[in-house]
Amino acid sequence: MSPDLRESYDGKGCLVTGGAGFLGSHIVEALLDMHSRVTCLDDFSTGKDANIAHMVSNPNLTIVRGEVRDFAKLCELVRNSDIVFHFAARVVGMSIEDPRADMEVNIGGTFNVLEACRQAKKVERAVYASSASVYGNARYIPVSEEDPTNPLSPYAVSKLAGEHYCRTFFDHYGIPVVCLRYFNTCGPRQTDRAGYGGVVSIFARQVLSNTSPTVIGDGMQTRDFSYVSDAVRASLLAGVEQRAIAQVFNIGSGVETTIGDLARMIIELAGSNLEPVY
Repeated sequence: MSPDLRESYDGKGCLVTGGAGFLGSHIVEALLDMHSRVTCLDDFSTGKDANIAHMVSNPNLTIVRGEVRDFAKLCELVRNSDIVFHFAARVVGMSIEDPRADMEVNIGGTFNVLEACRQAKKVERAVYASSASVYGNARYIPVSEEDPTNPLSPYAVSKLAGEHYCRTFFDHYGIPVVCLRYFNTCGPRQTDRAGYGGVVSIFARQVLSNTSPTVIGDGMQTRDFSYVSDAVRASLLAGVEQRAIAQVFNIGSGVETTIGDLARMIIELAGSNLEPVY
C-alpha cells in the first residue's frame, strides 16, 4: 500500500464485518499490515477459519464470532471503531434458498451497522460492500453508476436496499458512508459457493479435478473480473478519501472477458487438454 494509505490507517480502530470471508479477510490482512487495530466479526456461515488462520497470532487482531443481527454486540464493537467495513452478507445462492434470512441479514444487518454508527457518534467512515448485481442484466456496456438498477435476486434487492439505507443515514444523520458495487472479484481464498460470482473458482475446481468446465449458454456472455488486491485498495481508499463520502462507486477492471475465453484460459493455465462443455 502507498505511504499515504499506511499513514491514514496506522493505529486506527477498524471493524470488518464478514472479515473471515473472501474479500473481508483480504481487507483484514491489509489493515493489519498498516498497523490498524482490527476487529473481525463473522458468523462463519460462509467465512472460513482458514482465511484468517495466518493472522490469529497478530496482537492487533480480535476475532468475534457473531452476526450482524446481534445489535447489542454491534453497538459494542462499533463504539471501539474509527472505521467500519461492512462486508457481512448472505450470498446469491443462499438468498434464493432462504429469502427471509437474506432480508434479515443483508438488509436488517446493514440497518444495524448504520444504527450502531449513529448511536456511537464517533465513526469516521462506514464502507458498505454492495454489488454489481443491483444492475441486473445491464442495458449498456460499460456499466456506469448512473445506469438504471434492476435487481434480479433477493441478494441483489437486499444490496440495493442497503445502499438506500446508507444514503438515508447520511442525509438525516450525517453518517459518512461510501457504497462500493463490486463486480467479479477473484483471487486466493475465493469460494465456489458464490454462484456466478465464483465462476473462476468453479472452473478451476473442475479443471483441476480433470472435469471439463461447464459453460452455460454459448459462452459469449461477458463479465468484468478484477483481482482482489485491486478491490482491497479501492476499499481502503473509500475508507479515508473525503471526496468519496455519500458516493457510489463501481469497483472493477473495466475490461470485458467472455465466459468461454475464461474457461479456455483456465484450461491452458492448468496444462490440460480438456474442452469446455457448453
